[in-house]
Amino acid sequence: MNDPDSELHWPIAVPEHPRLLASEADWARLRSQVQSDAVSRLLFQTLSRRAERIVTEAPLTRDMTGRMLLMVARQALERVSLLALVANVTEDRRFVDRAAAEMRALAAFEDWNPSHFLDTAEMALALSIGYDWLYHRLDAATRQTIETALMEKAIRPSLDETIASNWWLRADENWVQVCHGGLAAAAIVLGDGQAEVARQILQRALDRLPAVARRYAPDGAYPEGPMYWSYGTAYQVVLAAALERFTGSSHGIERYAGFMESADYIAHVTAPSGAYFNYSDCAPGRRLQAQLFWLADRDHRPDWLADDRDGLARDLAEYEANPGVQYWYYDMVALALLWHRPTDAARKVPKKDLWVGGGPVPVALYRWGEGHFLGVKGGSVGISHSHMDLGSFVYEATGVRWAVDLGMQDYDSLERAGVDLWNEKEQVSQRWDVFRIGPDSHNILRFDDRSQLLDRLAPITVATARECVVDLSNVYDGVPIARRIFKIADGGFLLDDEWSGPVPVAASVSWLTYATVKQNGDELRLRRDGKELKLHVSSSGTFAVTVSDMSAPVRPFDAANPGLTKIEIRCQAASHGRLSIAVKV
Repeated sequence: MNDPDSELHWPIAVPEHPRLLASEADWARLRSQVQSDAVSRLLFQTLSRRAERIVTEAPLTRDMTGRMLLMVARQALERVSLLALVANVTEDRRFVDRAAAEMRALAAFEDWNPSHFLDTAEMALALSIGYDWLYHRLDAATRQTIETALMEKAIRPSLDETIASNWWLRADENWVQVCHGGLAAAAIVLGDGQAEVARQILQRALDRLPAVARRYAPDGAYPEGPMYWSYGTAYQVVLAAALERFTGSSHGIERYAGFMESADYIAHVTAPSGAYFNYSDCAPGRRLQAQLFWLADRDHRPDWLADDRDGLARDLAEYEANPGVQYWYYDMVALALLWHRPTDAARKVPKKDLWVGGGPVPVALYRWGEGHFLGVKGGSVGISHSHMDLGSFVYEATGVRWAVDLGMQDYDSLERAGVDLWNEKEQVSQRWDVFRIGPDSHNILRFDDRSQLLDRLAPITVATARECVVDLSNVYDGVPIARRIFKIADGGFLLDDEWSGPVPVAASVSWLTYATVKQNGDELRLRRDGKELKLHVSSSGTFAVTVSDMSAPVRPFDAANPGLTKIEIRCQAASHGRLSIAVKV
């Protein structure tokens, strides 16, 4: 790929409205497309019914969830973008008036919570889209109200880099993509009346984006996990698409090494069940990914939309049934229709049997036989949204996820309990005491029940068709040599854990599952949904197996995990050892 062009060439010939992501020609295209293309038709029918419901609902109010206004901002983005798109395709004045009422209510908020700037950025994108797409249908007073709000409640609060809450200006995580993406949208729609401010905001976005964009390299494995891939990537796509419409160039935002390839990552990290390998702060369920419609069209890769096409009816039904709890996933649903370009849906490209991603958090993703899926991760603890899960894995076969990762716990529940959740750069932190985040809830190898050390890399040193090796050497104090070796076999796999050090250590291996477990000596039988999986345990020394019900919260601030069982295998202390689990369907 060519190097991105980070220099904004100014002045430019500012396009007429609409100039943010869409042009007037897009509305005519969509009117035809929703008649001729099944995917477009299903999307538009769902959006139209949702628009009819919003017309009967009151505008949003400034209701905080803990310290955040984020859920309101996401509702705003879903409502305003959807109403504006449907209004332009149908030319129905009701949707224009309802969007205008929503935007006036949002503009009247005392602020958009700049202390948690994600809220501000998402609100800015919502009002920018509505203002731009409906520009010629809004009265002058409404336009002026929105212009003032975008400048005073979004752009100006971002300009002072000395304010503690503007820490994201120096960050290298998803906040960079979201905050600059939302502010760039505001700058673009105000570009003719506020040319110098627009130039400053857009150039700053191009200057600061590389810190996070380079973390996709080399293969697209996003360091913060699949769910935050969805969040950060969506806003980086918004920034690329918005700049291209406004300046005639995306400035290479999509050409950072690994960025386009990350669409392959998200396809392969999605298991046959349709659920993610949900490591780090990630829920297992995958939903509609609007940004993939842009990426697939950009790189002529309709296969990247296979999971979205297969689950489209399900996802849209879920969204329509209860949109109030789905804003994490469906706030950009209108953009999926805008970015969709019909292709030959019959062309199927099967997923690879092995997909490997390097970078700060390497993963290896295996598929074999009839529905076998094994996801393995390495990396480091202490980066944004990380868990103590080095060497962890999930496993599916026969339509069942037999080894699970619990993913994230709702942040608000932990913050309300006073948990110091974001002190993730310190070895001793309450973050690592949270059951779903710390070492106790992951399918990992441990020594003497210790926590994994921060800032120690656990690389995937071997990833071939039949073998994957994660090097855990130095992840634990006093254990200079430790390896997890996964060997793919017909009908299952073999997991070998090996370690060596100067002093004896007690090793333990965990396997978490929602299956029922019956133990008979060194064999365990897991049953779920009428299916069975066998685990045969062996070791170089004496070992003991315990099976524990983990349904109840471990600590007062932990979430419950109904139906969760933890298998734990503990080996007698030894300076050298091996523990093996043979897995067979």
